[in-house]
Amino acid sequence: MSKMPLRTVFKHVVANAARLSAHFIHRKPDADEPDLGRGIEVPLVHGYVGHPDPAVDVAVVPIAPLIDQYDGQLFMRRLPFGFLATEVPNLFVDAIEEITFIGYPNGYYD
Repeated sequence: MSKMPLRTVFKHVVANAARLSAHFIHRKPDADEPDLGRGIEVPLVHGYVGHPDPAVDVAVVPIAPLIDQYDGQLFMRRLPFGFLATEVPNLFVDAIEEITFIGYPNGYYD
């Protein structure tokens, strides 16, 4: 089973939304480059999955279906594998770690 890319969002932002969409930068047709100034709004028809604990304000949005549906139209960069966490002997990670969310509230985007 392949892992589905997800986008993390705040649950309170999407909980009562009448419709959900994401804004991406359009990809140049014949190059793997952003077509700056051309955005594309993509409806998030697959919805979101909110954390089951009402006190945890986190939800995820599956974006793999969007990548397939808009094949080649969306400009995206994936993190190199070396940027991802790996098992490190004797590495201690506390149960409470800070999480940073990046995004724009109130309909702002770049």
